[in-house]
Amino acid sequence: MGFTLEVDVAAPPEAVQDYFADPSLRPDWQSSLRRIDRLPGPGRGVGARWYDVTLVGAKPLMQVTVDEPGRAWSERGEWRGLVARLDMTFTPTETDGRPGTHVVAVVDVDAPGWRMPIGLGIRIVGPLGVRADLKAAARAIERRTTG
Repeated sequence: MGFTLEVDVAAPPEAVQDYFADPSLRPDWQSSLRRIDRLPGPGRGVGARWYDVTLVGAKPLMQVTVDEPGRAWSERGEWRGLVARLDMTFTPTETDGRPGTHVVAVVDVDAPGWRMPIGLGIRIVGPLGVRADLKAAARAIERRTTG
C-alpha cells in the first residue's frame, strides 16, 4: 500500500537530487524528524545508512538503495517489521528560460500482520505530511540555488 506525490522545484535536477540525497539535511525539511544518527560506512550514496530519530519515538533504520545524480534516488526504512520505501525521480523542466525539476515521490509501505493498522494510517495521513515536507524541501532548495 502506498501513495504518489509530485512537486515542482525551481532548480536544476542535479541540485534537487543532491539536496534530497543528503541525510544530514532531512531534519530541515522533514517535519517528523528530530535528527538523524549516522552509521559507519559511506556518508552518502548507495549503501549509506542512518537512523531517523522521529518526534514520536520511532527510530527506523534507513538505507539508500538508488542514487543516480539528477535522475533518481531511493531509500528503504525499517522499524519493528514495518518497511517503507521512498522512490524519487527528477525530470528536467523549464519555466521562463529557467531550469526546474518535476519531482515524483512514490511511497510504498509493507505492514504485515499486527502492523496493518499502522500501514493503513500511514496511507491515509501520510500524503498530507509528505506533501508538506516536499514543499518545504522545494522552498529550501530554491533558496539555496537562487540566494
